[in-house]
Amino acid sequence: MLSWSYNTTVNINTASPEVLAASIAGLSIADANTLINSRRQAAIRDLGDLAARLSNRTLSFDGGRLGVASSFFIVRGNIAIRHTALQIDALVERKPN
Repeated sequence: MLSWSYNTTVNINTASPEVLAASIAGLSIADANTLINSRRQAAIRDLGDLAARLSNRTLSFDGGRLGVASSFFIVRGNIAIRHTALQIDALVERKPN
């Protein structure tokens, strides 16, 4: 088993409703879905933009745990040869230069 601890932020532009609700105190799943619909129109630029989009709700969030960028990505590869198929998923970390 592979295990490690890594301190990273939750990307509010890609997080699921459940992750958003768990990361922003007081945010319901319904409110998280509303936020997701809003980010489909335009990505959330920064935490100030997030606060403005949630201004009609009483919420609190830790700016150190939320962000608008990602360092980790899942890369999916598929190959099929005749009657055999293979799918592989890899977690890739992008490190700053």
